[in-house]
Amino acid sequence: MCSSDLAVRRLLRESREAERSQRKGGGGGGAAAAGSGQGDGGSSATGGKLDSVILTEKQKIDGLCIACAYVRPACLEQLLPDLDSDAINRPGENEGYALWRACSGTNSRWQFSLDIERNDMIRYLLMCKADPEIRGGTNNVTALSAAAQQGRCEAVRELLLAKADASVGADDGTTALHLASNGGHVEVVRELLRLDNVAVNARSEEHTSEL
Repeated sequence: MCSSDLAVRRLLRESREAERSQRKGGGGGGAAAAGSGQGDGGSSATGGKLDSVILTEKQKIDGLCIACAYVRPACLEQLLPDLDSDAINRPGENEGYALWRACSGTNSRWQFSLDIERNDMIRYLLMCKADPEIRGGTNNVTALSAAAQQGRCEAVRELLLAKADASVGADDGTTALHLASNGGHVEVVRELLRLDNVAVNARSEEHTSEL
């Protein structure tokens, strides 16, 4: 493993340790708050520096996708400013697309703070021109469908504001409304039913209808 790969991994590890310390000390979680503050020796209080190691664009994209998959908002804040919209919408080597991973990741049901951080990360990615129609997974599920499947109503709202199309289905025809209904996510279902372009009686290979 080269030194720059190690630097990405260290940045991710240190950012999470710093975020945990911040929460224990009463600091706020979330992408906007996570990137502030300076520690001893000139390192960021939420993730450290990359020192003299120069990361390639590919390594930054990989790091961004890992940060989204494992909820590392401080790393996202350090990596995003160096990437243009084209790079943000390219997949990482092992973790898929950054926005899709932020929408699709699962949390234990008691980890409410992670969903708050995920929502902040999704909002920041969309502000930086992440494609709201991005797809991922073996079935080519949209980011909107991934968020709906996890019951992330705030993320669904952010994606809809960014003009994500709720009528777009996965390869098998499954839509965001299918997945929200199947998961019993009532708030998400209500949000989607407010839209004019949602086909309530649409069918997919696994679902006879959306409701």
